[in-house]
Amino acid sequence: MFGETKLKTMIESIFISLALLAAAVVPVTAFINEHLTKTLSSGAKQATSWVVAVGLAFLGYWKGVGIFADTTILWTVITGVAAGFVSNGIFDISFVQDILTFLKLNKK
Repeated sequence: MFGETKLKTMIESIFISLALLAAAVVPVTAFINEHLTKTLSSGAKQATSWVVAVGLAFLGYWKGVGIFADTTILWTVITGVAAGFVSNGIFDISFVQDILTFLKLNKK
């Protein structure tokens, strides 16, 4: 039972911040690309990364944990896309957080 609690806490911890969510996208995408989608092109593999980012955001929304506690679906989609920007190397985390703050969507 201790192992289950520790694993649950570790999984929920990726939803504490946008940075941790974006960091979690990379290994999940790597696992999927290595084990499930070996024949995809590089563009399709990058699309997999975007789907993983938004999918993890919806998982956090569904569980109601971390930055997704008491939030809307719109915030979830925006956060998932932002995590995709960061995990794909398009923007760095501070730039994305500044944009979210500017849009007044970032919960501090």
